[in-house]
Amino acid sequence: MRKILSLIIVMRPHNVAAAVLSVAVGFAMTGSAQWPWLIFAAAAFATAAGNTINDIYDVDIDRVNKPRRPLAAGALSVNAAIGLYAFFFAASVFLMLLLPGHAAIWIGVWIVLLHIYSWRLKRMYLAGNVLVSAVSG
Repeated sequence: MRKILSLIIVMRPHNVAAAVLSVAVGFAMTGSAQWPWLIFAAAAFATAAGNTINDIYDVDIDRVNKPRRPLAAGALSVNAAIGLYAFFFAASVFLMLLLPGHAAIWIGVWIVLLHIYSWRLKRMYLAGNVLVSAVSG
């Protein structure tokens, strides 16, 4: 049970919900009567992948600054987190391939930017903040 809870914590469900809600608000503003559930799911998986890879890259920093995070606390192994990331990444790419062109490109860019943010940009002054703002918008 502890491992399942750790897997859930790593994906940060509150951030995933906020991302999906942002996408839903955007679509509601278009006046469309049809809800694009595949886009919502792709956004959810892409966000969960981004949150998971962020914890993987930050495990050493989190041991000092956020020692209760599952990877930092040892409640979840890095290998398990990599497996979870691979699942979320694959699911978001699979759903992306089912989407129409513009939506597929949008999800693909989202996936890449979230990974680049975790890998490099969040440690660069202002670049990480600009990227997060752009993705959130």
